[in-house]
Formats: sequence, structure tokens, C-alpha cells
Amino acid sequence: MKILYTLGCHLLTELVMAIQDDKKDSKTCDIENFKMVAEHFNQDLREFWSRASFYLVANTGLFSAFLIFLLLSLLCREQERNSNIQIQIK
Repeated sequence: MKILYTLGCHLLTELVMAIQDDKKDSKTCDIENFKMVAEHFNQDLREFWSRASFYLVANTGLFSAFLIFLLLSLLCREQERNSNIQIQIK
């Protein structure tokens, strides 16, 4: 009977230690998962800002080209009006 008691205590002690090790492993695993998720989020954030910066530069360039085209067309119209006025004056 004493042998069974000792064996039971030994198995119970090993079971408690295994559970404690699992909790430690679980905490370590949770920390590693959190680090991995945080790094992934940071990478997504960096990628978002680099793309947003590129789109901002591209949109600024397109808007500038549109304004230049608009101003040139307005200047051409103004010159045509001036030439028509000069022809009418002569």
C-alpha cells in the first residue's frame, strides 16, 4: 500500500510540474505570438505609409500637370482673343 501511495504521490508531483511547465510554455508561447503579431502590424503600418506617400507624390504630380495644362489652355485663349482684337483694330 505504501508503494502505491508513493507512486501516486510521485505521479501527482510529476503531473503538477508538467502543468506548471505547460503554463510557462503557454506564457512563453503567448509572448512570442504577441511579438509576432506586433511585428506584423508594424510592417503593415510601414507599408501603408510608404504606399500613402507614393500615392501622395503621384497625385500631386498629376494635379500639377492638370493645372499646367489648364493654365496653358487659358493663356492660349487669351492670346487668341488679343490677336482677334488687334486684327479688328487694324
